[in-house]
Amino acid sequence: MAKKKKNPSRFRSILNILVVFGVSGLLIWLFVFAERYLKKNYANQSGPLIIDEVPQWVQAPLLDRLYATVGGREFVMDESAAKTIGEALRSMVWLDEIRVRVVQDGIHVQARWRKPLVFIKKGQKRFLLDADLMVLEDFPSTLPLVMVKGVRLELTPKPGMQLNLPDLAEALKLIDLLDRMDQVQTPAKPLLREIELIDMSNYSGRRNQRESHINLVAKDGTTVQWGAELGQGGQFMELSDEKKLAKLYTFYKDCGYLLMGKSKFINLRDSQYEVPTPTRGY
Repeated sequence: MAKKKKNPSRFRSILNILVVFGVSGLLIWLFVFAERYLKKNYANQSGPLIIDEVPQWVQAPLLDRLYATVGGREFVMDESAAKTIGEALRSMVWLDEIRVRVVQDGIHVQARWRKPLVFIKKGQKRFLLDADLMVLEDFPSTLPLVMVKGVRLELTPKPGMQLNLPDLAEALKLIDLLDRMDQVQTPAKPLLREIELIDMSNYSGRRNQRESHINLVAKDGTTVQWGAELGQGGQFMELSDEKKLAKLYTFYKDCGYLLMGKSKFINLRDSQYEVPTPTRGY
C-alpha cells in the first residue's frame, strides 16, 4: 500500500504558528526583563519630570503651573511616583488624556493640551474656552483669543466646567475652523489676530432671519458677514463654507495680511457678491 505524502503547506502553517508563538513569548520575556531591570537598577533613584510634545503655544508660566501642581521637577523613578503625578495632573484643567511612564531617562508625561480659542465675559470676569467648550482658568497668553459676544449665558462659568450652549458651540466651531486654516495658510500671520470678536447675537436668525446670523468684527470695527451657521448656507442661498473661507483668506492675503482699514464690511454670504479688493478704493 502506497504511503501518504506529507502536505508541505500544512507543515509550513504549523511552522508559522510556532514561530509566531515563539516571537510573542520572546517579546513578553523581554518586556518583563526590562521592567525588572528598571525596578532593580533605578529603585530609589531620582530623575527629571519630562513633558513630551509640548505645543509651541504653551508658554513658560503655564509649564511652571504644571510643575507647581505636581510639586516639583524631579522625583523618585518608581510607579508610585508616576501614579501620584498622574493624579495631580488630572486636577489641571489644561490637560487631557494624561499618561505617565517611568523610563530610563526620567518620568515622562504625555497629554493633550487644551488650546484656548475664545473667551467670554460674565460681569468683569473673563473665561477662556477650548474647542470642546471646556472652561479654562484665565491665564496670560500670546494666542489670538477672540471674544464671543451675544451668547445667552445664565450661570457663571467655572474652570473645568463644560458648557452646553448651542450659540457658543457654533462660535467655537467657526473659530476652530479659522484657527486650523491659519495653521495651514497663514501660520506666520494668522488671520485670527485681526479679529476682535465674534457676534452671535443673531444666532439661528433669532433677531432677523434675513440678516447675517454670524458676524466677525475686526479690531478696527470692520464687520465680516459670515452668514448662516456652518453647513447651513445652502438653505439661505449663500456660498458654501469652503468658498467663504477661500474668499476671506484670498482677500486677507491680497491686503497684505491685514483686514483693518481695507473695507467697511466684507460680505461672504451672497454668491453673486465679490469680496472687494484693495485696488477698488475700500
